[in-house]
Amino acid sequence: MIDRIRVLSGQRIEMRDTTQLAADVYLPVDEGRYPTILLRTPYGNGLDEFNRLQLQRYVDAGYAVVYQLVRGCLPSEGEFKMFFNEQDDGFDTVEWVASQIWCNGRVAMDGGSYLGTAQYLAARALPPHLVAILPSVPAGDYFNEVPYIGGALLFDHVVNWSASQDGIDVEAREQEILALMKTVRPLQKLGRGIGITSSYYYSVIDRETFGKALPDLYYSDEDFRRIAHLPVMTVTGWFDGDQAGSLYYWEGIERHFPETSNSFLIIGPWEHKACYLGGSNKKGLMHFGEEATIDILAERVRFFDHYLQKGSDSRQMPDRVRLFVTGINEWRSYCEYPPRCTLAAFYLHSGGNANTRQGDGLLNLDKPTLEPVDCFAFDPADPVVYQEYGEDVSETELRPDILVYSSAILDRSLEIIGQLNLVLYAASDALDTDFAVRIIDVHPDGTAVNLSHSRGVIRARYRNSFLDEELLQVGKVEKYQIRLNDLGHVFDVGHRVRLEVTSSLFPLFDPNPNTGSAIHTETSQQVAQQTVHHDSKYPSHLLLPITGP
Repeated sequence: MIDRIRVLSGQRIEMRDTTQLAADVYLPVDEGRYPTILLRTPYGNGLDEFNRLQLQRYVDAGYAVVYQLVRGCLPSEGEFKMFFNEQDDGFDTVEWVASQIWCNGRVAMDGGSYLGTAQYLAARALPPHLVAILPSVPAGDYFNEVPYIGGALLFDHVVNWSASQDGIDVEAREQEILALMKTVRPLQKLGRGIGITSSYYYSVIDRETFGKALPDLYYSDEDFRRIAHLPVMTVTGWFDGDQAGSLYYWEGIERHFPETSNSFLIIGPWEHKACYLGGSNKKGLMHFGEEATIDILAERVRFFDHYLQKGSDSRQMPDRVRLFVTGINEWRSYCEYPPRCTLAAFYLHSGGNANTRQGDGLLNLDKPTLEPVDCFAFDPADPVVYQEYGEDVSETELRPDILVYSSAILDRSLEIIGQLNLVLYAASDALDTDFAVRIIDVHPDGTAVNLSHSRGVIRARYRNSFLDEELLQVGKVEKYQIRLNDLGHVFDVGHRVRLEVTSSLFPLFDPNPNTGSAIHTETSQQVAQQTVHHDSKYPSHLLLPITGP
């Protein structure tokens, strides 16, 4: 590849505070001035990374590519502060790129995950030469995604991401780290035991302090109005850990400028990394067929060609929204997302024994009247183990600390596309606790395929606000509004829709000690007795966006 590009290695880009950030520049062989695609990363750059991401295709298509290491990631100077430097540094970098002799003054941004968020943060500063952004799987709904989930610590991400940034071989030490995560408290001691030195870890575990700074990163209504002119293509997946942020940005743009011709959305049956690298055709027990894997890089080139290449044929862009519907395994095109649907309430029912999949929990459209409560004990020392999307969770459903509510066997297919929400009425004898839910596709043979990923959790002290804590009153019934991940899925004839309610999914989020004390300094824990209500006064229900006939 190297003979088809010119490489300007080790470029130093000075920020407004004189801090210098490192970047490599990749240019077509022929001299000239090119539209330029900028990627800003904390993960490392260099030719190996350039090749892994197939960025050669941008150069072949007539673009210059700048791959920069963000502040505090060596050899870039300064202190790394996750996301907080990316607005000003992104602005300064875009304008530096535009001023270079090899750039024609038209700059776009690209990249996934952290690199996607960096695009949005730079864009809201309105760099004059930024023409378009293409954020794949960007984080942006920070209390529901990363570094917190429903207000709880996104445990495995924060621990493993911090460790990997410190050069720790997380994969080689996986079992050791999991054992430490389960047993070592307080959380500061856990970090030291693993060998984490990253300031990110020690700041994030202090939820009461770090959480107060996060609103500065959230896009406001004014931010969305300010970027209305900017073409945006968003890529995410039904099983992407940053789906929440991807759709937070999409929904914000749509709220202010519905059906604008300059915003596009692709949602595939993919997990996080696959959304940038091209997708996959299976996950666990779920098989999607060959059409699920698309040439996502070609889609990105087409977007950049359309908006950056002056004098090009401006090839017609496809439909604004393209979704892959699992269960029937087909791509759909829409002019909006979510598509028009009927919001149906599926109510929780039981005779008081919904514990385990062998219990009497039901899920249907009938409003409850007089029904007994369901109870379970949540022991943070023995948490429910998190299982990924596509896995069979039927064995886990034999645990008595999981309430299971299942629909009748479907006599017609049920198609849902969009956001899933649970309204849960519950009480606890603890001052603070958690509730977690999952949506399951139960096959005729009893296989229970998990469709949930990294949402569907609420930490009780943040039930009313992610900024202000409010501990529970022992035994008082509270209303919890829990958002699950969005889905595009068809439950086939002969299948059942199932909802699980529990209080832990380790190590997705940290098990709540149930004491009500500051969690990052807590060393003790206690068992919480949980009570779920479903009657005429407290009608717990799952809201499903039903599309189709």
